[in-house]
Amino acid sequence: MEYFVTSKALVYHRIGDLYEVTNFLSGQSVKVDALVKTLLDRCQKPQSSTSVFDFFGKEKIKEEDVKALMVFLFNHKILLNDSKDALIDVRGVSNTFFGVPAVHLNVLPKDSVLMVGAPFGLGNAVDTGTKDFPGSFREFIYCALSCKGLADHLDSFRVEFVDPTFDYKNFCHLIENKKIWDLGDIFYHQGESNTLYYTRVGQVMERVVAHGNIPFVVGGDHSVTYPIIHALCGCHEHFEIFHFDAHADYKNSRILSMYDSIGVSLLNHATVMNYCAKEKSVDHIVQFGVREPYKAKCGKIETVTLNDIRERTPAYQDIVDREESVYLTFDIDYFDPLIAPGTASKINHGGQYRETLICLKEILAHKHVIGVDLVEVNANLDHSNLTSLLATQLVLYILGIIKL
Repeated sequence: MEYFVTSKALVYHRIGDLYEVTNFLSGQSVKVDALVKTLLDRCQKPQSSTSVFDFFGKEKIKEEDVKALMVFLFNHKILLNDSKDALIDVRGVSNTFFGVPAVHLNVLPKDSVLMVGAPFGLGNAVDTGTKDFPGSFREFIYCALSCKGLADHLDSFRVEFVDPTFDYKNFCHLIENKKIWDLGDIFYHQGESNTLYYTRVGQVMERVVAHGNIPFVVGGDHSVTYPIIHALCGCHEHFEIFHFDAHADYKNSRILSMYDSIGVSLLNHATVMNYCAKEKSVDHIVQFGVREPYKAKCGKIETVTLNDIRERTPAYQDIVDREESVYLTFDIDYFDPLIAPGTASKINHGGQYRETLICLKEILAHKHVIGVDLVEVNANLDHSNLTSLLATQLVLYILGIIKL
């Protein structure tokens, strides 16, 4: 049975016969009459759906009108299913990614790709500027494609803008059938702990995947990957993580071990794979393009070098031949700094664009993609928008690969 509870983030202001109800977390306000105000007062303690409908039934209000009212109150975060849901704050945006339709967390589609911004940078002490990328990326896409919505311009879209191997038909199928949506940004409130934000990301992801959707998250720093993975483990018993990065993001340190032994997390952009590897549902973490000096010592981690990709070695071919569900996490510093300067932790001699796209097409050909993220882009470090353009092309290419 469904239960309803009033959000604890509400303030009331009486205006004549009406009440203005404001959610001070989301900033949304609605005006309600005295009857609805009475319901909100009753719902300070959880009320069953039956009792709510009985309440309005006594006032001879039609059931369909009650349902519409409840949807309205949910959409404005006035009513919740659980008091903890007050912490979930996803904000819609005016410019959606690629102009795809916007969607609300309380009215999610099914079996679709849901693009989500995670504007969070406090997991990277070296570069908190990554928090601004979801917003700047939306603006860049709007300007670069010179249109609000790709759906209206597919007939004139140049495949070569991405790459000749771009699966344009699959991409068009997703767009034309409204299988790509923009959920907005998972908001960060100034002063919150990192842990609270990770909790919010996890709660949003749980709802997204519960409807059979594939999350496509634009960060933010790499620490946001772990709460996504943790949420996916609730729906998938076995999967692999394909991790494209210049760094392993896995630390073998006494300090980390000590904190783990007392149950304290040191999750950040440089330790995110430590925590992903602990998840039972994660069978392997395959790392592509890592070139930092030290190797990660972990039984779940496999390494595929740039040379393996270029020479099609047995190690690379083994990954191609596997048939398993895959989560794809892409740190932009995987690429060579000459083509991706907009990131703080650069390492020379990185991946090239075309070879990476061909690699993605080969390794994902026989696999089910259950989620994607793109992280660690800082537009403030991006010379001539090279990295933003690269990110645009990469995201489009991946969308052409995803099969629902």
